[in-house]
Amino acid sequence: CPLQEPWVLAHKAEGFFEMEEANVKEIIKEATKDKNGTYSFCFETYNITELLSTVHPEHEIRDDAHAAITDLLTGVVSHLLFTATQLSRCASSEAKEHVVVTAKHVVAAVPLVMPGELSVHGKREVEKNVSKFESSPEFQANPEFQAASPQQMASIADSAGLQLWLKPWTRKALHEHVLGKTVVSEGAFVALSGAAEYMGLEILELSGNASRDFRSREIIPWHLNLA
Repeated sequence: CPLQEPWVLAHKAEGFFEMEEANVKEIIKEATKDKNGTYSFCFETYNITELLSTVHPEHEIRDDAHAAITDLLTGVVSHLLFTATQLSRCASSEAKEHVVVTAKHVVAAVPLVMPGELSVHGKREVEKNVSKFESSPEFQANPEFQAASPQQMASIADSAGLQLWLKPWTRKALHEHVLGKTVVSEGAFVALSGAAEYMGLEILELSGNASRDFRSREIIPWHLNLA
């Protein structure tokens, strides 16, 4: 799965992120089939179909639109994590080789990454997910708890009230491409999942509305552009 989109890297140096129409068009343009006729994206990175059934249960999503929204959410998660890492470094009084990113750093990064009203509502939703996670038995027993298996990750997501959660391979890719030696707490992964879920639901709801306006029950890339 591509986790470092050109437009995400271009915004890193400037320290802000705006999801403009050109960004969405670029992502959709990159969502093309490879020489074997299959899409070079991990469709299972996020529970897109499950999220869609929440807002538009009667709709379906076409493969190229699925690939585009997967890449879009990955870009949001990557930039959130990069921004949270920078905030963690700034908050640290000492120059440490290993930076620890916690849920509060991700929550603080949401207004810096998401544009407009999305940042207000997104931050509120992420805070709810983090609060539920911190009330879970796993966190209460050990605040430094780290999920070691997909089953534990799914259990944590359920306790935080999340449908979407970052899979093991997504976490590994983020470490390799964004973090380096940065340590990410389980609470930070919950916050990142909450932000991705909120953005995914917003995009899917608007895309579904656009497809319904054109009397279609299948979401295509054009509907993402309209959203």
